[in-house]
Amino acid sequence: KMFYKASMHAKVITRTRSILTSTRNRPHDSAIESKSIAYICHFVTAMMERMPKVIMESCDPISYHDVLCQMMRSHVIDPLILEAVTITLKTMLEDPVVYKKHGLKIVDDLRKVSPLLAFLGGAKYSDLYRLSLKHRPHYVQLPGAEQPEAPAFGDLDSLIVTNAMLGIVSL
Repeated sequence: KMFYKASMHAKVITRTRSILTSTRNRPHDSAIESKSIAYICHFVTAMMERMPKVIMESCDPISYHDVLCQMMRSHVIDPLILEAVTITLKTMLEDPVVYKKHGLKIVDDLRKVSPLLAFLGGAKYSDLYRLSLKHRPHYVQLPGAEQPEAPAFGDLDSLIVTNAMLGIVSL
C-alpha cells in the first residue's frame, strides 16, 4: 500500500514513456532499456494484482494500455518486453470494468499489430530469437559477423523467447 500512496505506479509508467522517448521508440536496441521496460511492466502488473485501484488509475487518466499497445506495434520487439507487455495487458483486460470500458480499443489497437502468431514460428520468430541473444551472458556480437540462425521451432532452447510466446498465447 505504501507504493500506492506514493503513486509509484504513475511514476514508473512515466519512466516507461521517457525510455521510449529517449530511444525513439526503439528500446529493443539496448538490453538495459529492454530490461528496464520489462521490469516496470512486471512491477505495475504486481501492483495491479494487489490493488484493483491501480488498474483503473493506469487506464484513466494515465492510459498505460496505449503505451503498451504502442510498444506492441513496433516492427521489432524485444522478447523481454513482449512477454511483460502481454502479461500486463492480460491483467488489465481481466478486470471486468477495464474490459468493458477499454477492451474494444485495446483489441482494435492489437489488430493493427502484425499478427502476433507470426512470432510463433512464423516470419517474426527469427527476429525474436536474434533479439534474445543480447540477454545471454557472455554473448558478444562481433562487428560484421553473421547472426546465428534461429533453431527450428521444435528445438528452441531460449527461455526468454519461450516466455514471450507464452505471453502471446495467454493474451
